Amino acid sequence: MLTISRLSRWSINYYNDTANQAQAAAMDRQRANGGLGEYYSERDTRTPTWLIAGDPVGTVELVGLDGRAADGGLADPQVVQRWLDNGIAPNGEIGRAFAKTGVHGFDLTFAAPKSVSLLRVLADDVGEKVMQAAHLRAVHAAMTYLHQHAGYTRIHNPLTGTKDLQRLPGLVAIAYQHETSRCGDLHLHTHVIVPNRQPRDDGRLQVAVSRGQGRRHHLPNHPAPRTAHRT
Repeated sequence: MLTISRLSRWSINYYNDTANQAQAAAMDRQRANGGLGEYYSERDTRTPTWLIAGDPVGTVELVGLDGRAADGGLADPQVVQRWLDNGIAPNGEIGRAFAKTGVHGFDLTFAAPKSVSLLRVLADDVGEKVMQAAHLRAVHAAMTYLHQHAGYTRIHNPLTGTKDLQRLPGLVAIAYQHETSRCGDLHLHTHVIVPNRQPRDDGRLQVAVSRGQGRRHHLPNHPAPRTAHRT
């Protein structure tokens, strides 16, 4: 299941703060030698990682990230915050300033079925890894679909005076995997944060198209992944 929320300035603080809190709690549990009852929550580090849809290698070069980001490497929370709050890419490229009520990004939350969260607790290490890998593949498939059908920006055409759609080389996002809900229940879900300043082919940051795209897109004989359905 996928839900989408718009993010404003400072919204990214929640995701970074919970990641810091989860990591600190994990260290406390290790020092306390927590038992089986804490086995599941020990995985809930919520560490941010890069997720690049489209052309990962070319896109990370455009924004100044290293090759590890293309493979889902760890994301620096401070770099993420500058990008979301101020529209500044890792290489210092600055996008158009945000309006006071502007949309700074989007939270695409991919939630696995409740049964998956329960099965992961009961499964052995191999089964747990299989289900974890399946969840990540679903997230990546949905992001690939999103880039193919909504990974565009608008570029001014001096000849016609109109705005033309231009495909973005990739969508740069930050993934925060959560193992539990805010209430502490078992709930495997991944917050994929997509900044609303994305690199185009020349490296300049541009607003991703989020309005006026009312049409639904479908690949011939290739239905969208289930996780791409909005609820």
